[in-house]
Formats: sequence, structure tokens, C-alpha cells
Amino acid sequence: MAFTGKKNDWTMWEAKYKARARTKGWLNIMDGSVVAPDATATLTAQADIDKRDKNDEGYGDLLLSMNEEISFGLVNEAKTNELPDGDLALAWKKLNKKYSPSTKANLVSLKKQFNECTMKTCDYPKEYIGKLESINRIIKNINSG
Repeated sequence: MAFTGKKNDWTMWEAKYKARARTKGWLNIMDGSVVAPDATATLTAQADIDKRDKNDEGYGDLLLSMNEEISFGLVNEAKTNELPDGDLALAWKKLNKKYSPSTKANLVSLKKQFNECTMKTCDYPKEYIGKLESINRIIKNINSG
């Protein structure tokens, strides 16, 4: 599931990737709610080993999902002293900072898109309604965050 690096593609790709991360078991590592143990630590608990493995698996999958230089670079550079082979949570944070529509300028642009959306710009009524709902959901997320 490749990401194109286009901001317009982010919202749909993000939802799909989160669904993938959830089914693969690394969403909680990716969103930072669970922290992967330090790579230099000697782990004895299976739960800690699993967390580190999920970080590595998720980071590798995320890196392979980047289909252009900028997003690839953001993920590739998400390495720390604690996780020198890649920090999934840091990579996800960097991607969100770059591509997630969260600024007031984006809000103005989204409201303009919402107001200019007409049935003429879409082929089917369901597509039109879906587009309006998608833009509105993003606007609500920006306003609540």
C-alpha cells in the first residue's frame, strides 16, 4: 500500500494504513500509546520482545510503503539512539506533521473546497456526498485539535 507523497492522498492513505497497522498489531506502537523498548536493552519478558519486534516490523512496512523521496526520507530519518534501526512512532509523527491537514491555512483551503464542491465536479451523487463528508470530517478534526 504505497503513499504517493501528495497531501490530497494523505487522509485516505492514513485511514487505510491505520487499519493495516491495527490488523498487524503495531498500531499502538505507531501512535505512541505503547513505547518500544530500547534496542540496546537486554529483554527477558516476552511482552517487551514482542513490542520491539512490532516496532521493527511496522517500521519496515512503513518504509516500504513510501513511494516518493520526501516521505521516504522522513521515515528513513526516523532513527534514534534507542532505536537505531528505526522508530515507528517517530516516523509516523513526522509523516503526520508533514501531511496531515491541521493548520489554519489548511482549514481555509478545506472550507473553500467544501463550498465549491458541486454535483458537477462528481460523477455520482454518492461520490459528491462522500467528498463533502470527507472534507467536513477533516475540518471537524482540525477544529477539535
